[in-house]
Amino acid sequence: MKTGSSLRRKVGWNALSFGYVQFVTVAVQIIQVPFFIHTWGVKLYGEWLVLTGVPQLLVVLDFGMGQAAGNRAMMRAAAGNRDGVLESLQTAFAFTLCTASLVMLAAILQYPLLSWKDILKISEIEAGTANIVMLCMFGYLCLNLLSSTLTACFKAVDRTPLGVFLIASKRVVDILISISVLLMGFGPSEVAASLAVGQAISTVVIAVILWSISPYPVLGLARATRQELSRTWRPSLASMGIPVAQAITLQGGVQAVNLFGSPALVVIYSMTRTLVRPIIQAGMAVSHAMMPEVSRLYASGDQETAVAFVRKTSRLIQTSALLVYVCLAGVGPYVSDAWSRGSVMIPTWAFLLIGLHAVVNVFWYVPASLLMATNRHLRIGIAYSISSAATLFTWLCLGEYVNALVAGGLLLLIPELCVALTLKRSRS
Repeated sequence: MKTGSSLRRKVGWNALSFGYVQFVTVAVQIIQVPFFIHTWGVKLYGEWLVLTGVPQLLVVLDFGMGQAAGNRAMMRAAAGNRDGVLESLQTAFAFTLCTASLVMLAAILQYPLLSWKDILKISEIEAGTANIVMLCMFGYLCLNLLSSTLTACFKAVDRTPLGVFLIASKRVVDILISISVLLMGFGPSEVAASLAVGQAISTVVIAVILWSISPYPVLGLARATRQELSRTWRPSLASMGIPVAQAITLQGGVQAVNLFGSPALVVIYSMTRTLVRPIIQAGMAVSHAMMPEVSRLYASGDQETAVAFVRKTSRLIQTSALLVYVCLAGVGPYVSDAWSRGSVMIPTWAFLLIGLHAVVNVFWYVPASLLMATNRHLRIGIAYSISSAATLFTWLCLGEYVNALVAGGLLLLIPELCVALTLKRSRS
């Protein structure tokens, strides 16, 4: 049984690493946006967001296998089951590797057949350039699919902070590459190709580091089994539901705003989400920091400590989220004006509506750590993905009658409310 100080210390280190992840995620947008707008202009940058958003819709294609397998591996490691750890991790690695290979094959086959310029109705980016960008970003996506499995491996060998730090640092590499290529005066195809190459190099470096510190071959294929895949499938679907919903709301929202609005509105929509993103990122950082330790506590039979710790932490983070939201609502529009050097001014009402989903997310995501750490969150995953898909479908049907930014805000908010109600019912 872990003492209170030991638990807080481990969660604290995990929180620092996951906090770094969320900081980098926000920094990517905050730092890159001025460079893109200044170099390319608002319209071309908006079309870049629309084009690169398509591959990101497929980020869910690891089907939650990395997180589900990681949870199983951590619980098996806590129970001293070394063979079980290898079986879980190598099964997840084999599955993700096959999935990434199939996606890349499909991306290569579609290259000469589709015109993404016509499909997405973009005007600033030429047809040939659009297809090159799409191919490169599919390659970027395939390499990124391996990240969840690599993170699971670091967790299983009790090196969570190091693994999370290394995976997040790939995004730092993205920032440096993008800014460097933009400053050299290159266009979308060169940026996309450079990002794909940087992702490949970073992934290899992280795999080598993992191999050198792991006490056993977590990245092998010899212990992968169909039986373990079958056992992991149900919790993996639960884990997949959350990124599916996020892909629908985040990337689907971008495509819908472009369809019913304009590339300029896409920039406003994306910038607003970025400004309120720290609220969600803080909640995610704390939640993911608690999950490895909650998994180990449950495996060792100390459920009461896990429940009490998560509840106390949840109340603190929820109160903080409300305060930050109120503060951001006052300064957000002025920050956007300064951030874009006067090119973009976000209306206060849009900031309030689009930002509200971030607060609601914290109110369910942090308490749900108990369920996600023990692979018992299938109902949450289903509710999140179905409500997101239903909201987007409704928008597509009624989009001509609704302001694009209002619809975008509701697309973000409604699924969060549905999951919060689902979690409340499951606990009552």
